[in-house]
Amino acid sequence: MRDVEKYLWEHRHLSQEYRRLLLDLTLAQHAYEESYNNMPSSCNYETVRERNRNIAKPVEIKAMIIIDQFRAEVSSIERRLNETRTQIEAIDVTVNWAHLTIRENEYVRLRYFSDLSAQAVAQRMFVSDATGGRIRTYALKKVKKVMEELPQ
Repeated sequence: MRDVEKYLWEHRHLSQEYRRLLLDLTLAQHAYEESYNNMPSSCNYETVRERNRNIAKPVEIKAMIIIDQFRAEVSSIERRLNETRTQIEAIDVTVNWAHLTIRENEYVRLRYFSDLSAQAVAQRMFVSDATGGRIRTYALKKVKKVMEELPQ
């Protein structure tokens, strides 16, 4: 059961990573736009890019390098963002395919995706700790069954 719990807790960590990457992406896009807009007025990025680097002025080359670095950073963050989104969706699909009852689904979402303690989940669901434990056990068994059936 610990492997199932680890798998479900991964959703929370990935969600945090996703939010952090969104912030990083916003900052990187802003830096890219700023570097592009702050290019020396004497040069046009597309024109400098087309010219031979040997003819370009040092300031133009430096501006191109900075812009290219920010563009690469934005692309890298977008790729990681897509990978993280895919992993989150895979966990969501697994939970959905487990056909959990409403109570089991609520328990999983509160306990593993929102990271509440078992007691806090039981209180929120208005059940005893023992009943919360039973709900947890049934839910994890269903998720484990789906995990075993899905191809890795």
